[in-house]
Amino acid sequence: MLLLLAGFYLPFLLDVNLIWSSCIFMKISLIRAFAFGFIAGNMVWLGVSYFYHWTSFSPLTGMIGEIFQGLSVSSLFYITGLIGGVTAGLGAWSGAAIRHLIWPYNIKHEM
Repeated sequence: MLLLLAGFYLPFLLDVNLIWSSCIFMKISLIRAFAFGFIAGNMVWLGVSYFYHWTSFSPLTGMIGEIFQGLSVSSLFYITGLIGGVTAGLGAWSGAAIRHLIWPYNIKHEM
């Protein structure tokens, strides 16, 4: 919820910082951290871009699609979501990697 509110009112890199800091405190693997960040970032960026498009009543999104060789509005939404997902996924992955460096897993040795 905090990530969604940050997506509307704050710069986009703060979303990555929120995901990064939350993954430092979560005990999850690197792959799950990336998946968590990708899904969260994708949904937030897709939702925010969709919201701004439909509340602005402006043909600006269609004009941007024409600049990129006639992409449709929905394709621009998916590309925006993909970029946001990869960015947030890498932020979550780096947060989990830092956690594993600071607090490594306790490995029990069996005798």
